[in-house]
Amino acid sequence: MIGRGEKTHIHLRLPDPMASRMHGKLWLCPDGFWYEDTNSTHGSQLNGNPLKKPVRVHTGDVLILGESKLTIVRADISDDDLDLDELFDMHIRDRVHLSEDQIDSPKPCGQIKVLTQQSSKSITTAETKIAAEFFGKMANDISCRELSEGLPLVIKDIVSLIEQVERSVILLNESNGQELVVTSCYPAHEAAFSTALIKKTLEEKKAFIWESHQNPVLSESAKRLNIKAGLYSPLTFGPQQLGVLCADSTSPEANFTDEDLSLFVSIAQVLPALILAKRD
Repeated sequence: MIGRGEKTHIHLRLPDPMASRMHGKLWLCPDGFWYEDTNSTHGSQLNGNPLKKPVRVHTGDVLILGESKLTIVRADISDDDLDLDELFDMHIRDRVHLSEDQIDSPKPCGQIKVLTQQSSKSITTAETKIAAEFFGKMANDISCRELSEGLPLVIKDIVSLIEQVERSVILLNESNGQELVVTSCYPAHEAAFSTALIKKTLEEKKAFIWESHQNPVLSESAKRLNIKAGLYSPLTFGPQQLGVLCADSTSPEANFTDEDLSLFVSIAQVLPALILAKRD
């Protein structure tokens, strides 16, 4: 069951006001995976076509529910590795345990990835005026709001500011210093980050660009989240290590530049000061 949920039992909850409480359902038959719209208010589309009856879905198909876009990443029932008992499990991680090499978690057999819509107008890092406006807005968003309200606005603006960025996450240290916790992420439904790259950022204490084609051995999290390229930077203020800021893209064509990294580092240098000032 897929939908906005609220009091209704939903397996895949969409943070989308245009989605119905119970918008549609996916299920498995002997011949494959099927989807049906459950009389939602705004209807469903498959690959741009409105749905009037149950339809078979295949790998690569795109479902549109309200303003949410769901891509069927894998729907091949002939795959021997599929565990049909875990078909709709959602393994969402919101923290990184720094003292552990790996957190064991069951691997979902099917992957349904929710993609939020993005503005058709990209904002390039060369537009210094827009970058300056970004920093002013970031300072205002954090100083005039609670951190729980201001940081989501900052993350969303980072995705709009840096061309090719699709997702971004802020992870901050817990008081014991042994755990990073996701404080804000965009899109809001799942925090996309690689545990291995988070640890690399903390160990090396410097920002970097990561690209999958230059790293043939990918971590499980990078594979699961389809991270093709990313920007990672520590969040530090003097001797204090506050956490990590990361952003990534799922596009094989993504190519972050040194200019992108420079802007990203500037954000990561200003953000900790604003966070500490708000906490004090």
